[in-house]
Amino acid sequence: MTDATQADLFVSARTARDDAISTVLGHEPNEWKRKAYGIILAATGEFTGEDLRFLVRDAIGNPHHPNVWGGLIHHAVKRGYIREIGMGQMKDKRSHARRTPVYAPSNRWLNP
Repeated sequence: MTDATQADLFVSARTARDDAISTVLGHEPNEWKRKAYGIILAATGEFTGEDLRFLVRDAIGNPHHPNVWGGLIHHAVKRGYIREIGMGQMKDKRSHARRTPVYAPSNRWLNP
């Protein structure tokens, strides 16, 4: 496989990922997303996506599909609401203590 072909695969994979995230988030009511991003913006200290999931779930309930959680965190990073600062471990028993990114609030969204 040539370098160009391999690069095309990465672009294609990223495009597919972004399309899937847009699709799953597009099916979530805007009011739920607005509230969820508000909770994320209010988060302090260091936290994982799982920690944010617990905060959002406890405040406004679960989204229509579990894949929304990943899309929500992905967009929060992409929009500059939070930033990755390291790695930690999941806490939920079903997550089997796997490694996961640790985030902190980012003030970039205040300065467009």
